[in-house]
Amino acid sequence: FSSLRPADLKVAMANLSIPNENEAQSVDARAEIDLRLGISFSRFQTQYFKKHFGAQLGHIVKTVSYGPCQMPTLWFCVHRQCQIQDFKPKLFWKIRATVKWQGDEFDADCTCGKIWDENEAKQMKDKLCDASEACVVGMARRNVVKSRPLPLNTVAMLQKASDLAGISPGDAMHCAEQLYLKGILSYPRTETSRYPVGFDVIAVARLLQSSGLPWAADAERIASIPTAARSDGVD
Repeated sequence: FSSLRPADLKVAMANLSIPNENEAQSVDARAEIDLRLGISFSRFQTQYFKKHFGAQLGHIVKTVSYGPCQMPTLWFCVHRQCQIQDFKPKLFWKIRATVKWQGDEFDADCTCGKIWDENEAKQMKDKLCDASEACVVGMARRNVVKSRPLPLNTVAMLQKASDLAGISPGDAMHCAEQLYLKGILSYPRTETSRYPVGFDVIAVARLLQSSGLPWAADAERIASIPTAARSDGVD
């Protein structure tokens, strides 16, 4: 975790250690490899496309860049767009009945799932509409345990922002980086999904209890329950 929170910076300064030379050299090597690959392949691609597609590109494209992360990401985007364009929607029907029992009301879905034939669906619906009672033929119970959440890596953060808040990946990353610079979030560009040793969940929850915030009540409830960060995850 890389954090600019005042508390984290004070802890880091109070616990200085000798840097790991091998890790530092690996970072330098990665940066140099990325630079060499990027320059070499960007130059090769630019010359190739200008030679073979110069008439089509004209003066619009001056450089066709390459990056070890950029190109695989571009492939995922193009592949997904092709899937969206090739997708052919198909109508289906589902049977759902509203059942009342001892003052309670709940929905019951047909075990057959999706029905692809409209006439078959209508026939089943007509049979259900004629019935005034339902018979329970079986019952099953199970316990569900919901684990405490892990910290979000970059991909998980962007997915949550898109699914729950409707925020595009670009906007989500921009907001996350601004929050990082203000010391509110840890560094958002990461593959880590494991809390650092000694991570204080309660302290973070208390920071979110400011009055007027829509999540203040949830943060207060979490802070009132003694808890510790999960020790699993990927680092």
